[in-house]
Amino acid sequence: VSASLLGGEAATVARLQAGRSMLEHAIAFGAAGHVVQLLAAVLLYRLLSAFHKLAATSALVLIAVSVPLSFAAMAKEMEILALLGGSPGLDAALLQAQVTVAAGAYTSLVNTAVLFWGLWLFPLGWALFRSGLVPRVIGVLVMLGGPYYTMAFFGPVFVADYRRSL
Repeated sequence: VSASLLGGEAATVARLQAGRSMLEHAIAFGAAGHVVQLLAAVLLYRLLSAFHKLAATSALVLIAVSVPLSFAAMAKEMEILALLGGSPGLDAALLQAQVTVAAGAYTSLVNTAVLFWGLWLFPLGWALFRSGLVPRVIGVLVMLGGPYYTMAFFGPVFVADYRRSL
């Protein structure tokens, strides 16, 4: 939701003001979702550490790293909300420039979190594969999902028009 509103340079003040309610809800649900994500990772660690301690620990650490990045991205969304709420003394061009900078910072933070969302899938998938708690194919499929998330991080770093090439 936020990504559709915060499209970097395309994040116009008018579009954001029109979608303000959607952005507010995205922030609230995002915060809850990342807390649940961290709790789920802790529970998975407790469950899977008996089968492969190193993989379970690695998965927990990698997802734990992503949560502060995700909350920092939400802070950028909140900054945009504050700017939209009225900033005395800002003309339209300066307001647009500040919103564009904040939207770009949001995108960078989310892209960095995405790297860790992908990296945690490797040890998680391996622990699932080794555990026998689920069919082994589930562990393999989880591991196969990892490269797609990591490409979402490395693609824009190394390919200038990566987002348009998808």
